[in-house]
Amino acid sequence: MAEKQGDTGFTDLPGEKGVPKNHPRIKACGALDAASCSIGLCRAAAGAELKACLLEIQKEMVTAAACASGLDYGDKMNAACGRLESRLKKASAGLKPAGAFILPGENELDARLHRARAEVRAAECACAALPDCAGLKKYLNMLSSYLFAEARKASGFGI
Repeated sequence: MAEKQGDTGFTDLPGEKGVPKNHPRIKACGALDAASCSIGLCRAAAGAELKACLLEIQKEMVTAAACASGLDYGDKMNAACGRLESRLKKASAGLKPAGAFILPGENELDARLHRARAEVRAAECACAALPDCAGLKKYLNMLSSYLFAEARKASGFGI
């Protein structure tokens, strides 16, 4: 259903109407949406265990977008950071130091995971402009590390 509300270059945020689409919060929400879409592409190519983790991360990205839009979801983002930290430790277990720059593309899942990592980095940069959301910024930084570890596992690099 098209509402045509955004046709004039403005949209709404929670508690704020008529926000320009180049507002930092709108840019951050768009970057988070792009990152979640890239994670969805990874999920489509992943095995069952990784697929389940990526689905949970996509759900956490909805919370991340709510935080970026200005809602006070700090406690939820901090809880998501705890879950992601556990995932990162598991994904990194047994990986040797990279020792060299890693180029994406060893296989389809590796390439998708690296693409998602780059999208998450872009979202992190967009969210850096927000005056709040410390938990969100920490989450995105950790998420890019998690995706990097999973990409290394998918490519067999450093195992």
